[in-house]
Amino acid sequence: MATKKAATSKKKTSTTSNSTAKKSVASKKSTTKPVVVEEEIVEIVETVETTSSDKKKTIGEKFAALKPGALIAEFLGTFVLAGAVIQLASNGLSGSIGIALVLTVLVIVLGVISGAHLNPAITIAQYVNRKIDGVKAVCYIVAQVLGAIAAFCVLYALWQNTLDAQIISSLTAQGITQDQIDAA
Repeated sequence: MATKKAATSKKKTSTTSNSTAKKSVASKKSTTKPVVVEEEIVEIVETVETTSSDKKKTIGEKFAALKPGALIAEFLGTFVLAGAVIQLASNGLSGSIGIALVLTVLVIVLGVISGAHLNPAITIAQYVNRKIDGVKAVCYIVAQVLGAIAAFCVLYALWQNTLDAQIISSLTAQGITQDQIDAA
């Protein structure tokens, strides 16, 4: 066992103060407690064993440990990000800045809930680096894909009439008549 000795400083000013200094050093030595290294090592080993046993969960236990809030956050975050990308991607530099700002806000807001992956590529990278387990990765990817599909469907429903009008105007500009468009 290793013991820790207290550091002492002695100043010699006179013989009477020297004797009192010796008494205080003796009292300090008697109050110091030995540090037991072996017990600390045992505690560290027990902690490591506890964390390694947590990795041996079944798929059902891992699925039950998923937080619904995290999946909802991934779905909504991907929905908003995909919508921003679909809507702003064709606006050049201002669109890119808008997408960056949307992504920044989403990461700040959703980062504490789910880690704000918001992209299957990031989720796969986290899985490869062993930051998340496979069940969580698959559930996050499903939520992200569903969020992106939902964003596309909502934007398509909102802008369908505008898109149809743009298609018809570009076809008529090329010399195709309305009757040919309706027949097609």
